[in-house]
Amino acid sequence: MPYYNQPGPLSTSTSRALLNKLRLIAAVLGIVLIIIGLIYAVKMFSAIYTALQNPEDVQPLIDRWTAAIGASGLSFTIGENTYNIAKPFVVIILGIGSVVLAHIAIGLVIAGAKVISWTTSDREAVKRILTHAFGSQKPPYVKKDK
Repeated sequence: MPYYNQPGPLSTSTSRALLNKLRLIAAVLGIVLIIIGLIYAVKMFSAIYTALQNPEDVQPLIDRWTAAIGASGLSFTIGENTYNIAKPFVVIILGIGSVVLAHIAIGLVIAGAKVISWTTSDREAVKRILTHAFGSQKPPYVKKDK
């Protein structure tokens, strides 16, 4: 004969405590994902900014990539003129790689934000924190007379 009023092997308070611990672990994981994504995004944009500020520092990198992918012989001839397209080809490859890496970094930030959003059940608390941090964005209430 079962006893319905007796707590089972996993009581309600134990399961809530376990659920809260799992939520905490998931929230920490989300924060870690956001931080990793932000670090990689900052590194990517810093590398791009440095390359735009000092293009002469990027020249050895382009030369190494040209040799690494075997693009040093890429050229085409129009009429009597021969055009070497190895370096523009490498710049395009590096640009595509940078876009992919930046997309992955932003994806990590988005994934971390989604994990935190899924694990926090109190959305009003998030709104209160944001309101406290940034202030109320609502315009003051003005009574309209007709």
